[in-house]
Formats: sequence, structure tokens, C-alpha cells
Amino acid sequence: MPTPVGRTRRQIPFDLTRAVVREIEAKTPYKVVSDRSRADTELTGVVVTLTKSLINRNQLNEIREGETLMNVSIIWKDLRSGEYLSNQRRAPNVLATPGIPALDIPEVRGVTQQPTVPPLLAPGTPGGPPIVPNAAAVPVLITGLGDYIPELGQSTTTAYQQSINRLATQIVSIMEKPW
Repeated sequence: MPTPVGRTRRQIPFDLTRAVVREIEAKTPYKVVSDRSRADTELTGVVVTLTKSLINRNQLNEIREGETLMNVSIIWKDLRSGEYLSNQRRAPNVLATPGIPALDIPEVRGVTQQPTVPPLLAPGTPGGPPIVPNAAAVPVLITGLGDYIPELGQSTTTAYQQSINRLATQIVSIMEKPW
């Protein structure tokens, strides 16, 4: 993977922007425009953390393996309606404790059946929570991890590029509509 020599930490947000634009145009029906007045939605993000960790050293105290970690918070907003599309959504009929199905325990020797948890309703449905217009934006935190092994010719630059590519893929994947 070719990478520019002398990349600085200041260039990482620009590299991430280019990678996200590339992913959006390659994998979604959306088109990226530079004029905000012609845009239907707006995707904004901030690099929150950028760290480098050493995983393994050799006998000479040289880096044998390392990793980079980038956290980005993003907000995706529909400019036509003002709705924040990046807010966490709950699918209808999601149990209160994800991953643990409601237990149907049959009656055993006079013991009554435990009540089942009623399903949560989607906002706006009768009996469900109301739709809150112009709700505050809740940033979504996304993490990208990159690793490098100097003995194989890799560097922190290649690890940062790997983190950027993984972040771009994750950002575009959250833009998919829920089924």
C-alpha cells in the first residue's frame, strides 16, 4: 500500500475525509457535493483520540509490533428536516435486555408462569414514546485500529492508513438504512 512520506498528525483528518468520500461514492447511492446549499444531508466528524501503543519488543528493546487507535465522533444530519440520522435507533420489538430472550417458564407444581416483558414500541406508534422533533444530536463514537510490524517494512504511517480505511468503512456502514 503506497503511503506518502512524512505524513503528520495534522494530515490525518484530511486523509480520513478523503477516505470517507471515496467510500460513500463507491458504496452508496449518495453523491458528495462541496456546496452545502445543494446537499440533502451533512456528515460531520471530529477525531477524538489518536494513540500509538507498543505491543511487543525484541531483546534489543526495538519495536517488534505496535498498533494505532483512532476514535472519531460523527453526526449525520438531514438538512431538509433537521433530523439527526446518526442517533441510535431501536428496532421495534427489541427486548429490554439485548441478547437475552424472554423466558417462557411453564407452570411447575402450582408455581405460576413469570410475566413476559412487553416489547418496546417504536417512537410515534400508539403507546410508544413520542417523536421528539429537533432532538439534540448524539455523536456516534467509531473506533479504527491499525497494526504494524517494522520487521516486515510496516510503519506507523501504514498503521494510521489502515485505521483510516477501517474508520471510513465503518462510517459508511452506519449510513445504511435499517431494515
